[in-house]
Amino acid sequence: MASTLLINKLELLQFYDDPTDVEQGMNAAAVNAVAGEELGLALLIDYFRSVEVDAYIMPGPCSTGKRSGYRLDGWISTPETVFQVEVKNWSAHSLGGKRLPVDASPEESSRHRIVVWNDYWTGETFREESAAKVLEPMLAPQGDKRITPLIAFWDPMHPRGLPEPLFHVPLVDSVFPEVTVFSMSSYLRGLKCANLQLPLPKTLARLTILNRIFSDPLPWL
Repeated sequence: MASTLLINKLELLQFYDDPTDVEQGMNAAAVNAVAGEELGLALLIDYFRSVEVDAYIMPGPCSTGKRSGYRLDGWISTPETVFQVEVKNWSAHSLGGKRLPVDASPEESSRHRIVVWNDYWTGETFREESAAKVLEPMLAPQGDKRITPLIAFWDPMHPRGLPEPLFHVPLVDSVFPEVTVFSMSSYLRGLKCANLQLPLPKTLARLTILNRIFSDPLPWL
């Protein structure tokens, strides 16, 4: 438990999905730098375990194995599959981002998920190269499990507007048959709990450094 942090679900959703002032937007990049990628991976692990799939983050870089080229954010192993994972914390703060209130109606939420998905997906691949790189094969860790690309977006999205947080999209002209897509916001919106205890050792280490530099004690320590 020493490397975990308690996450306030409502505050997190409001910060990324329905920011209340300009100052929040000015701080979004800094928040992402402290916790973004690790939060995405931790929420993925929490999701898999919520559906009774044993999952863990594998050590080591997720890269092509070359000195240059694409790198992803990590590997997640499940009993049958190893996922090469990219995390994107694009949200209402991002250029062209769309707000979705936490208490949005099912109809509004469904429309939002379809629009955002079409903003990100061309019908064959992701529009942004920094997202499409997840479809490039990384140097797989040892083992004989199937390798599948998985991209974790913050934004609520789904091709048919459904609230399910994880879905699969078939690929054409690719070494992979499909890409798995995870929406952090959709997952959090479907949870009944108010708080989550997540393993975030890197985030905690960064907060600890900030606490040493700035003298006022912070509540997570």
